Amino acid sequence: IPPAALHARPAAHQSARQALACALAGQAGHAHLQHAAAAEARRPDAPGWQPRAREVEHAKSDFDLRLEVINEIIQTEREYVRDLEITISVFFFPMQAIQLIPEATINQIFSNIEMIAELNRTFLEDITKSSSCQLAGDGGDDNSVASIGQAFKRMAQFFKSYLVYCTNQPTALNTLEQLSTNANFQSFLNVCHSDSKCRGLKISAFLIKPVQRICKYPLLLRELLKHTPEDHEEHGLLLDAQKSVNEVVDYINEGKRMAEGLQKIMDIQNDVDGCMNLPSPARRFVDEGRLSLSSRGEVVDIQLFLFNDLVLLARPKQGRMRTKGGEYVFKASLPLDETRLVNHADTDHIKNAFELKCKEKAFMICTSSNTEKTKWVKDIQKLIKAFQRKQILNLTGAEVRQRKNSRAGQKFALPSGATVIQARKRSNSNPPRPMPHVLKLAQPSQDNK
Repeated sequence: IPPAALHARPAAHQSARQALACALAGQAGHAHLQHAAAAEARRPDAPGWQPRAREVEHAKSDFDLRLEVINEIIQTEREYVRDLEITISVFFFPMQAIQLIPEATINQIFSNIEMIAELNRTFLEDITKSSSCQLAGDGGDDNSVASIGQAFKRMAQFFKSYLVYCTNQPTALNTLEQLSTNANFQSFLNVCHSDSKCRGLKISAFLIKPVQRICKYPLLLRELLKHTPEDHEEHGLLLDAQKSVNEVVDYINEGKRMAEGLQKIMDIQNDVDGCMNLPSPARRFVDEGRLSLSSRGEVVDIQLFLFNDLVLLARPKQGRMRTKGGEYVFKASLPLDETRLVNHADTDHIKNAFELKCKEKAFMICTSSNTEKTKWVKDIQKLIKAFQRKQILNLTGAEVRQRKNSRAGQKFALPSGATVIQARKRSNSNPPRPMPHVLKLAQPSQDNK
């Protein structure tokens, strides 16, 4: 490298650094100018000023926000009714026409969907008519919110018909699962699914829509109330509508839960050979698990089914027995009102065990770990105490009713040696004569003479 170049390189670097510094300064100055210009443009009095999206959102009136929610309610309801009609016209009616499966099986799949479709057509017509003025943009007299609230409240009681459909939903899905091996039925479904109206959705996706829709109504009403001021004249009506719809949804959920619980109990009865009369209106399934039963020095597997009023013990079938009937054989049924639980400490032979005693029978139950034992002991003791508390309350209620009946003049037994004193009458009418058994009780006994 020539010596002149070595001396020239620092100068070149210095020039480059100066140029870079100037460029950065220019960019900084340009950025400062851009920032100032942007700030000036954001001033409301600047020419061509446009509000940001957030500012536009905040600037919307309550009327505009309610209108958006109303539009969503109507639009989603229209789409829902359309899907109900597709379910009926594409799947239900053709299935009835070709008679590929029995009528009872078809009813298991579709339940009362025709009733629900007619109900929601009426509901869609009501909310569409009531809000047509505001959706058209002329403002009207702001009665659309109130009318939608009235529509919800008016239809709330009819929405209870969804209970039948929602309760039947597991049966419908199980029926479709069983028909999955039916080649002719699957060919029929393939033809139905190819219909452009289905939009690529399967029959199961259409059957679940009523369950999803009835649970959506409380959310839509809550959103509508969110954008309705408390001082609005229709706010109270919307609260009433929300309360009515929530009560219906709770009613449906509770009915569905009870139906599923009853179905579970019936399934258990079918799985346990020798188990009779297990379903009961007040009985609720709680839990089940595979444990061990220690009896006469032998430990065997046991299936424990826990209900709110009963403990059911069953032995799993072994070998050839599994090919017949259910999966278990009945061992014992222990009513909780007659059962005591004894918590046992670990010994050299038995660990993680508790004992269930009912009348003259006793069952030593063993678990795989102390954690599992603690859980079962806690759950069973809790149910025993709850059942005993319920019995005490029932007895107390019976005593209260008996006292009320006594005050009402019904017959009641007097204790031995009781004396009845006749109250003086203010009227001039003759007092009623005491009953013979009362006179006898009022007379002194022979021992007191």
